[in-house]
Amino acid sequence: MVRRGEVSLGLRYFADSSPELVSRQISEERIAVVCSAQHKWGGKRLRDPGQLRADQWLSLPMTRHHDSFAHLVARQLVSAGLDDVPVMTIDSMTAQKRLIEAGIGIALLPESSIHEELRLGTLRTINVSHLQTTVPIHVLYRKNGYLTGASRTLLTLISNVPLRRSSPAHRNRKRK
Repeated sequence: MVRRGEVSLGLRYFADSSPELVSRQISEERIAVVCSAQHKWGGKRLRDPGQLRADQWLSLPMTRHHDSFAHLVARQLVSAGLDDVPVMTIDSMTAQKRLIEAGIGIALLPESSIHEELRLGTLRTINVSHLQTTVPIHVLYRKNGYLTGASRTLLTLISNVPLRRSSPAHRNRKRK
């Protein structure tokens, strides 16, 4: 939507390499190991990630971009010595959560995406230090797109990046 000019600003995980967009990291979000409420390790701390070797893992599909959730999951599994676990590709985080609730697998998911299920008690997390990571959050806007005063103010507030004013109205005011 940002690329098409339908909105001025956008938020997403990972950077966007599109040449017509500016992509700035503004924050990061923790990723959690998520399981069903009935999982034997739910709500517990595991020192040995190998105890999750028998579980079916869920992940988003791989993309050609190396900065994606699927690549993040693959990197974390390798770093935890779990590179040989079965990984089922599911193209929706919501679908992954429903499958996890049904006891079909476990996954690495952003904490913000599981707040409601944790509150309802349908999902739990497993604390595994070898699998702890974060995902970068980026704000996007068009390089040559017009940003309203409100958009510029919001962008400055969330990214602490001062922007030069580039609209014709602002250039004319400076000249007077």
